[in-house]
Amino acid sequence: MGTVDAVMTWIERVVVGLDLCPFARAPLQAGRIRIIESRASDTEEVLAEVIHEIELLGDPSAEADTTLIVIPRLDANFDDFVDLIGMAEATLEAAGFTGQYQLAHFHPRYVFADASEDDPANHTNRAPHTVLHILRWDQVREAMETYPDVGRIPQRNQALLRTIGTPGIPSLDGPPPRDLRAELAPFKCWDRITQNHFETHNEALEDCILQNREEVIGLAEFIEQNHIRSYLEVGVWTGRLVTALHTIFDFDTVAAADQGYAKTRGLPITLPQDATVFWGDSDSAEYREWRAALGPIDLVLIDANHSYQAVKKDFEINRQFPHRFLAFHDIQGANRWTTGVKRFWDELEAGHKTEICRPHTELGLDHSIMGIGIWSEMLP
Repeated sequence: MGTVDAVMTWIERVVVGLDLCPFARAPLQAGRIRIIESRASDTEEVLAEVIHEIELLGDPSAEADTTLIVIPRLDANFDDFVDLIGMAEATLEAAGFTGQYQLAHFHPRYVFADASEDDPANHTNRAPHTVLHILRWDQVREAMETYPDVGRIPQRNQALLRTIGTPGIPSLDGPPPRDLRAELAPFKCWDRITQNHFETHNEALEDCILQNREEVIGLAEFIEQNHIRSYLEVGVWTGRLVTALHTIFDFDTVAAADQGYAKTRGLPITLPQDATVFWGDSDSAEYREWRAALGPIDLVLIDANHSYQAVKKDFEINRQFPHRFLAFHDIQGANRWTTGVKRFWDELEAGHKTEICRPHTELGLDHSIMGIGIWSEMLP
């Protein structure tokens, strides 16, 4: 793979794929990102290229919104790269471009001053090749004004990468992964409006997915990776999560069990038309009979009554029936309504556990306050 192609693949799969830069998707989709490979043989020629590319961006007829200069000859030496950054910044200032353009920079061996070399957070500034990224300040300002908590993006990115770990960073080899982030974009998740409802009414009275978007994306990735073809959700609220997942994955079997609490709070419950549905208590003989008739289910998500006894009982009941994975929402136990889930999850020692706990970006947080835990009797 050529250097320019490698950097473009990195933008598509890592920068946009993990939403490390929330402003990158639009110019990428519009084809307004310019990537060139430097032909310079020394630092002075690199700096001349930077000025030339800035002048091109400044042309009113410019076809690009931003430019990335790829400098592969600096890939092997991080110290030389750091020296170049300082000189490039000084060159912009001397040329009178301060306040008009900004430089971002990436290197395949980038290491933060306070981090170890193997810290996954370093990948926020790592690229397959050395890159100088030229941005227009007016677009940076616009992003800062329109995106909430823009100043916390670096902390959010570092927290996300540490959560998913280096193995969770998309590979640049092989076919592109499915863009689950884009597919989930139309579905509203727990955001600041939802949080305000929760703080005002002591419950989230809103018809939406009552989960952290980043963790829903993580759940979708798990479903994709493990070829989940049948799905049961115990406790659906208004049905937005099971509907979103079925819309994306078109399960062979989709099912839901709920007591209809959302309707008592004046909210509609919308479920997939082809869903098999049980209305009633998940701790009942009727539910057991219904669940037995449902047959094998790849993934059961337990998100109903969050008390310790109820979660434990739902686990014990659903464990009896053919399944591959049992999952639980709110394993972080961040408020008094969810401590029971955390207690049960922490006590669950048998089998194998996977945790999806990611920064709650839509609340401006760089940590998880919900979390999804996935359990299996045997290794996946």
